[in-house]
Amino acid sequence: MKKGLKIHKMDDWQRYKSARYERIIQSAQSGGLEERRIAFRIIENKAGIYETQKIYENGVAYNDGGWLLYNTSRKCKRADKVVYEDKVFCTSKSQLIEDLYSYVLFLRKVGIDVVYEMNYYAVAFLVKYLRFYDGMFDCTAENQRKIGELCRSALNKEPEEIDCDSRKDPRRFSLDPETIASMTKGKSRSEAAGIITGLQKSVQKQMTDEMIEKWYQPSLSVRKNVEALKKHGIEISVGRMYQWIKEHAKG
Repeated sequence: MKKGLKIHKMDDWQRYKSARYERIIQSAQSGGLEERRIAFRIIENKAGIYETQKIYENGVAYNDGGWLLYNTSRKCKRADKVVYEDKVFCTSKSQLIEDLYSYVLFLRKVGIDVVYEMNYYAVAFLVKYLRFYDGMFDCTAENQRKIGELCRSALNKEPEEIDCDSRKDPRRFSLDPETIASMTKGKSRSEAAGIITGLQKSVQKQMTDEMIEKWYQPSLSVRKNVEALKKHGIEISVGRMYQWIKEHAKG
């Protein structure tokens, strides 16, 4: 970052974001089912959408291999000191527009297909994650229009045209935030962490049990089954295999 230049405070974009949010919510009150559905989604994702939307069953959603994750974990340093964490510092307007367009393409890929909804998330992303110098991309009518143009350009593309292979979500499953909030309500931080860890381990065990059942061969020894499972990407110990046989194997 250059000395003597001021970082944009984002106050103008924050006000613009808030105004758009209120307008969308108010419009939904007199709108149809689709308008209300979008408004509810915006309420749930006020800071933007950064991962594939999930459908939870019994508090868990399982990755079918198609989940995407928009990673915003970055660090900006100045003289070896971290100035911004989890922010993208844009050194030029072209870089800023490129980052915005990358994000709206991600939104298109994960299923956002209404321009005003995409526009709101783009502004929310700008406010939350992008940082730049004063004067580079102030909240002017021209720059507001530019965001709209980027959204319309993204919506003109079919999701299949957009390459998001680098944004593959590595998680095997996701826990429902509402379920977690309900189960950890009134708990201390350490108690809540213990509950979440317990849930994760329970789901992981269930998934592993299902994969063992799929590939288990009764004709093989315990050790041979462990070796065979490893070829299918399932790494377990001999003790874990014995445990599964005791709990699940028939005969």
